Amino acid sequence: MLKDLKIKNFVLVKDMNISFGQNLTVLTGETGAGKSVIAGALQLVLGEQIKHDVFYNNHASVELEAIFDVSNLKANKNFQDLLEKYGVEIEISNHKSQITGDLYEMESGSNHNKSLVASQESAMSELFFYREIKPDGRSSIFINGRKSTNAIVKDFRNILLDFHSQRDQHSLFDEDIQLLYLDNYANLMSLRDEFQKNYNLWTDYTKKLKKYQDDNQKNKEKIMLYQYQIDELENANLKENEEAELDKEYNLLSNAKDILNLFYEMKAEFFEAEKTIYDIFGFYKNRFVNYVNDSKLIKDNVENLSVCITALEDIMSSLRFLDDEIPTDPKRLEEVESRLKTLYDLKTKYKKDIVQMNEYLNEMKSFIGSYEQDIETEEKFKAEIDSLRQKTFEIALELENKRIEAATDFQLKIIDSLRNLAINEADFKIVVERSIQTTSSPLNKNALQDISMSDKDINSLQIEDFCSTGFNRVKYIFSANKGMALQDLKSTISGGELSRLLLVIKSILAKKLPERTIIFDEIDAGIGGKTANTLGVFIKDLSHSHQILCISHLPQIAAIADNHLLITKISLNDKSAITMNELSHEERREEIARMLSGNVTDTALEHADELLKK
Repeated sequence: MLKDLKIKNFVLVKDMNISFGQNLTVLTGETGAGKSVIAGALQLVLGEQIKHDVFYNNHASVELEAIFDVSNLKANKNFQDLLEKYGVEIEISNHKSQITGDLYEMESGSNHNKSLVASQESAMSELFFYREIKPDGRSSIFINGRKSTNAIVKDFRNILLDFHSQRDQHSLFDEDIQLLYLDNYANLMSLRDEFQKNYNLWTDYTKKLKKYQDDNQKNKEKIMLYQYQIDELENANLKENEEAELDKEYNLLSNAKDILNLFYEMKAEFFEAEKTIYDIFGFYKNRFVNYVNDSKLIKDNVENLSVCITALEDIMSSLRFLDDEIPTDPKRLEEVESRLKTLYDLKTKYKKDIVQMNEYLNEMKSFIGSYEQDIETEEKFKAEIDSLRQKTFEIALELENKRIEAATDFQLKIIDSLRNLAINEADFKIVVERSIQTTSSPLNKNALQDISMSDKDINSLQIEDFCSTGFNRVKYIFSANKGMALQDLKSTISGGELSRLLLVIKSILAKKLPERTIIFDEIDAGIGGKTANTLGVFIKDLSHSHQILCISHLPQIAAIADNHLLITKISLNDKSAITMNELSHEERREEIARMLSGNVTDTALEHADELLKK
C-alpha cells in the first residue's frame, strides 16, 4: 500500500508531502489544477523515463520519494523473489527520509529509545523509493537508500502498482495486449514464461546449428582450396636453396659462349701468340737470375716471376677443363628458365618465399589432418532442436486449450460488467485463432475441438511459425447495440465505451491479483449521470481488495471515497504552484457541490449531502 509521497521542485509542486489511506482515495480539483502531476511524480519515482521539463525551479534538483507499506506482501512469492534477487532488505533499522532529512538519535536506555525501537519495528515492513533529478538532467534512483536502476525499480513497480489512465485506452486495440489480458485472466503467465524459455532455447539451438553448418560449409570450401594448393606446392617440389643454385646455373648457361670466347682469347694471349705473356715472364726471369746473389730485391722479384710463371701454367692446366665445365646446352637452359619462372609465379601467387611456402604447405596439411566433420555434433544439435520443437508445440497447444476455455468465461464476465456500467446491449467476444496451418480443420471461434497435428506437421514447424507467446493471435470484437454485428474494437467502439471496457477488464483482473495500489487517472472522462453512479460503485467495490487512488472529476466518485484530497493551484511570487489538502466532511460537501454545479450553492450542497448519504 502506498503510504506517503513526497515531492519537491517538481513541475507545479514546490514542496509537498502526501499521506494516503487505505481503500479508496479520490483526488479532485479544478480543471487544469495539476491533478495528474501527482500521478506523474509517482510514475517517475518508480522508474518512468523523463520525457519533458520536470523542474519547478530550474536551478534546483527534483526530489521524489514514495513509501510503501509492504506488510501484506510477506507471503507474495514474486515480491520475495525480487527482494532476494536484488538484495533489497526491507528491515530498516533507521528510516531517514531523503527529502525531509528527519534523523533521530537513539539514547540508550531512555523511554524515547524504547518508543523509537517500537516505531522502527513497525517500519520494518516499509519499502521506499527515492529519485533525484539534477538541473543538468542527471538522475539517480534508490531503493531503501541503496542506489539502483530504473529497470530494477520497474520490477518492483509491477508488483506494487497498477496504473490506468486515459492514454492507456488505445493500448486495448493492440492484439498483444488483448492476449496479455486473457492470459492474465487464465493464470497463464507462468506457462507463458515456460513457453518462452523453450521458444528461446529452440531459437538459440537453431542459430547454433545454422552457424555450425555455415562453419562446416566454410571449412569444406577452405579444405577444397587447401587441397588444390597442397597439390600445386607438392608438385612444385620446392627446395630451400634451389632458387640460388638455379640462378647460378642460369647465369653460366646463358653466358657460356661469352665465357668460352674469353678463355680462347686469354689462351692465345698467354701462350699461343708470337710474343706471349708466358714467354715475356720467362725471358726476364732468365736475365735477372744472374744477379740474384747481388741484390735481395732482384732475388725477390725473380722469385715472384717464377711464381707468376707457375701460376700461368696452373691456369692453363685448369682451363683445359673449361669446355666440360661450361656446357652450351640450349635444352638445359630452357629447363632452368622454366623452373625459375615456376618459382617466380608461385612466390608472386602466394606472396611468400620458398621457405614460407613450405611452412604454409605443412600448415595446410596439418589443418586437413586435424579437421573431421563432426557428424555426431550436428546430429546432437538436430535432436535437441526436434525435442525443443516438440516441447514448444506441446506448451503452445496447452496455452491454446486454456485460452479457448478461459475466453468464454472471461467474455461473459466482461459482458455482465459492461451492462452494469450502462452499456445495456453490449455484446463482446474473444476470438482465439491459430497462426499456423494444421491438417485439422480451422480452429472454431471460442470452441474447443480436435486441434491435433500429425508428426509430419510438427516436424515441419519452424521458429517463424511461432512467436514468444505461442501460436495464437487473439482478437476482441464488440457491439454496443442489439442487432449490430460484432466488429473489432477500432471499427466500432466509442471513447467512453472503450474507457469502460478497459476499466472492466482491469477490475476483473485486479480481483485475481494480490493486493496492490491501483491508480485511475481521469478514466471517467465522458461519463456522467447514472453511469457515473454505477462506475463509482464499481470502483468502490474494487477498493475492498486493493488500495485505489482515483483522480476524478465526477462527484459521484468523490462522494464514495474513504479519503478525499483536494488539489488547488495557487500563485507564489508570480509562479503557479499546486497545494494539496485532505478534506474534512464539511470541506468535502463544498467540493462535491462545486463539482456538481461549478458553484457552492444551497441546492448543490443538498445534492452533495444526498450523494454523501448514499
